[in-house]
Amino acid sequence: MGKFTQQDFPYGGKHFKGGVYHSIVGSCNGIICLALDLTLRSEFILWNPTIRKFKRLLYFKTPRDAYDCTLFGFGYDHIIDVYKILAVSFNRCGCGKNIFKTQARVNTVGTDSWRMIHGELPLSNGRYELMKFVSGALNWIAYRFDGDNSVISFDLVNESCRELLQPNYGGESVPDVILSVLRDCLCIFARTHQFSSVWLMKEYGNEESWTKLFHVPYMEEDPFHPFHGKPLWIFEDDKVLMEYTSLQNRKTNMAIYDFKSGTLKCPNISKAGVWNDPEVCTESLISPESLISLDF
Repeated sequence: MGKFTQQDFPYGGKHFKGGVYHSIVGSCNGIICLALDLTLRSEFILWNPTIRKFKRLLYFKTPRDAYDCTLFGFGYDHIIDVYKILAVSFNRCGCGKNIFKTQARVNTVGTDSWRMIHGELPLSNGRYELMKFVSGALNWIAYRFDGDNSVISFDLVNESCRELLQPNYGGESVPDVILSVLRDCLCIFARTHQFSSVWLMKEYGNEESWTKLFHVPYMEEDPFHPFHGKPLWIFEDDKVLMEYTSLQNRKTNMAIYDFKSGTLKCPNISKAGVWNDPEVCTESLISPESLISLDF
């Protein structure tokens, strides 16, 4: 493994005053999209940590009907060579107190408007993880209280949505699934009370291509076991960078898991603090400024 370097986020010091809640929307082609949670609105930042350049974008105003939460995603439309931000808002609907209706809007980076996406999106319980960008589509889990979770795929080219079937877990009940991206493939981290397993969709959109990468039995006496985390990156030697939560102090950190030997090591990352929704970003020389200098 190479050495670790520290990068300061571009919303501190002279750039942004005061404390505001921030979140990572996503990463694509070396560009990280950040959201600053302000009163009744979110402001977006495009940041390339490789060249240490950033650009502030438009706001997303919270709808007046008081949505419970909004999930954002960031990705690339390769047909017209633009980047897009997707906003999916959830609020409780009349069909049940634990069921949320959804509403989607999309913004093309470089424009000042959000387009409404018409058509129904799958219902959920309002819980969400980060959207994952794979093969021109943003993907997320529609979680349901009955455990019938589904994978949602939003195509950024034609701006349409569909559901993807999960892997065949061999009859096992899998109450908790988390999406990730490994080897440029959509990945599912499936967790039960007995084990966790990692599945890759080797051909995007083809549900028959789901392949189990590794299986991790749950060992209750091991507080740092990768059962309590999710995969972020696979190295060439098949070791996996994991985000995990310690059962001793409930803090989230990083670990290197060798799924061939079943061993786990925690890298020494100075001044790492507590991780919040870590995101993988590849290096590039793309300037965030160039992404908004578009002619529509």
